[in-house]
Amino acid sequence: MGGMHDGYLVIVDPVAHFFRYVTSARTKGLKVLVLAANAELCREEEAAYARAADDYPTDGIERMLAWDGAEDASALAVLEPYRDRIRGLVAGDEVTVASTARIGRALGFPYASAEDARCQQIKSAMKLRLAERSVSTPPFAIVSTVDEAAHQWQRFGGDAMLKMVDYAMSFGVFRVKTRDELDAAWEQIRKGRGSLDHALPHEEAVLVEQHVTGREFSVEGYVSGDRVEILNFCEKLSHPNFMVVGHYIPAQTSAREERLLSDVASQSVTALGVRNSVFHAEIHVADDRAWLIECASRPPGQFSVSVLERVYGFDLMDISIDLACGNPIAVHRQSPRSWNAIMAIYSDRPCIVRSVDTLDALRNRPECYSVICAVRAGDVVNRLETFRDVLGLAMLESPDPDGVRAAYQWARDTVRF
Repeated sequence: MGGMHDGYLVIVDPVAHFFRYVTSARTKGLKVLVLAANAELCREEEAAYARAADDYPTDGIERMLAWDGAEDASALAVLEPYRDRIRGLVAGDEVTVASTARIGRALGFPYASAEDARCQQIKSAMKLRLAERSVSTPPFAIVSTVDEAAHQWQRFGGDAMLKMVDYAMSFGVFRVKTRDELDAAWEQIRKGRGSLDHALPHEEAVLVEQHVTGREFSVEGYVSGDRVEILNFCEKLSHPNFMVVGHYIPAQTSAREERLLSDVASQSVTALGVRNSVFHAEIHVADDRAWLIECASRPPGQFSVSVLERVYGFDLMDISIDLACGNPIAVHRQSPRSWNAIMAIYSDRPCIVRSVDTLDALRNRPECYSVICAVRAGDVVNRLETFRDVLGLAMLESPDPDGVRAAYQWARDTVRF
């Protein structure tokens, strides 16, 4: 095998911000092959990302190769002409974590086993593995009918989460506190399976999970060999529909919270068999206990990678590519250069926009260094229900955590359509 500069990085079905892998790969001298189960959608996602990212190389993808998302053999067939020059593979979305690992192992890369990779993608398999390995996670049940779901919901005190087990970005996730809400959520999950725009197979099971409160965090880091490296603690802010609509990077944490978060994150990636990969663990902390909600074997979303680079100087997608290609990594946690926030811009109701004056006011705030939002007066916008209804993002920065929190709260109270 040759060096990095005469090789290919394979990205499996990239969406949204995961096209940043193209920029990172080109910087490293790698050519890019994209496996696309839905080429038309992939091109649409690429175009949308390119509009938001000024540095995106629009000619950065060498080849887009069609494959059947349900058959790994079809991916291996289209990759065969490039086999000797493939340096590594990365998942371009949560839903391709498992298939990327399987395809990579078939090509000889030391990625997670098929069984472990499934536990890293499918929520039901993940929860079973976490419970089996005694990782702190909320009580749960896996059900196949609405009546089973209702029984478990009652067992959890009439306050539980209903989750589609094989999708991402809060799609198909509901908190239910009444039987009517449970029936409605079940029906939305059932209908949602038919509206997914990827070409991959999906699971019929539904996860019922006891609702836990507390501060919401994510932990970012990587696993290299047997070494688990924690790099960042982020505080997450959620909409009532459980869409993540804000981040504080880094989080303000006590020494006790950091120990809890580090311990549970390390236990989870070990239990799930994460290998040679970055990770993004979602954790709630309440009553001096940390609860692992999910752990993804991929970088975080919503431009968090760019903000982490601004705060610390490291690039998680560079790290992800190096791990996928078997390159040594020596990045460690460090003090933040500044305190940042990411605020999702959205509407709580469908409407026709009359004015975008509040966006101009946001851009004029000294803490605001970027607003990515193409909404104009006269546009029709949807109510926030899935990540595709997010209209834009605002990036805020301050030399201290109180300053960035005040700026975020002002922006959240001010930006209205």
